[in-house]
Amino acid sequence: MRCTLLCYSRSTRPNRRVATRPKSTTSRGSEEAMSLREPPVSDTHRIRSAILHTVRGAYNHDCADAAAAMAFDFVFAVFPGVIVLTALLVVMDIPVEAFGALLHEFGVVVPGPLIEVIEDNLIHAADAPQSFFVLGIVGIIWPASASMSTTMSALNRAYGTRENRTLWRRRLLSIVLIVLLGLALVVLFNLIVFGEQVDTWLERNWALSMEAPSLAGFIRHTAGVTGTLVAAALIYRVAPDVRLRWLDVLPGSLLFLAQWTLIAGGFGYYVRNFSYYNVIYGVLGGVIIMLLSAYLVSFTLLLGGELNGALYRQRQQRLFPWLQDGHSMRIRD
Repeated sequence: MRCTLLCYSRSTRPNRRVATRPKSTTSRGSEEAMSLREPPVSDTHRIRSAILHTVRGAYNHDCADAAAAMAFDFVFAVFPGVIVLTALLVVMDIPVEAFGALLHEFGVVVPGPLIEVIEDNLIHAADAPQSFFVLGIVGIIWPASASMSTTMSALNRAYGTRENRTLWRRRLLSIVLIVLLGLALVVLFNLIVFGEQVDTWLERNWALSMEAPSLAGFIRHTAGVTGTLVAAALIYRVAPDVRLRWLDVLPGSLLFLAQWTLIAGGFGYYVRNFSYYNVIYGVLGGVIIMLLSAYLVSFTLLLGGELNGALYRQRQQRLFPWLQDGHSMRIRD
């Protein structure tokens, strides 16, 4: 009797080896069926889809309104920033007149009356840098951090994520970004001054003619392009509440650099040849030009963020096809 029950129990015990084999076969069959249903997507289709999602995201995420808010805050931060920058130039023994000449070299985005206003404030602030420095620090913190906070919110919408950082952390991060960008501008100016000194030394010791390629001009253009690209990449990587690599933000940074170049050339040519802001609006013409240029730069910055967000979602869906758009983001701790 005992032998009969033992044989019966062994015969009724499920065979794990036999049970797992159909499961793996079914899974393999489903994967083959999925690969047959979903043909590989071409690079042309991905590029077209990224462009479409970028334009659609810029419309759905109200990038135009966000750019207007950023430009409005930027106006209030410009002149305190000029005061702080002037004080730093005086401390570093850099002539203010040389910085005014540098503004003319780079003054294609904000040309004409705005450059003159900034130069007047530079000369006025250079007379009393100690007292104006504290005033400039207080005046630049709030509007600059507010503009960067608006940028953070807009880039979070581009990636489809929510903001989980505290208010004080966002403000502190905004201030750090503004300080880093200001220091980058000072370093850029030092590079240009160094290039001019090398040019003078080469002319004196090697008897180079004025028609020879200028090292200062090469450093100026290279540093300008590199500085713009690095600044945009830094904002794109740090501002959104998403874990990103430098490679993830490179497409948007290149798009911003290309748009910056087009806007600089086109807008500067228009203001120099066809604009009558000073005749119609008088003194307010410089403010209008500043607002318009700040709005265009802010919108191009957000458009580059939308491109980064679209490419990031494509990459997440390609790696994890079972995830939807709203669940594919890796939120920063």
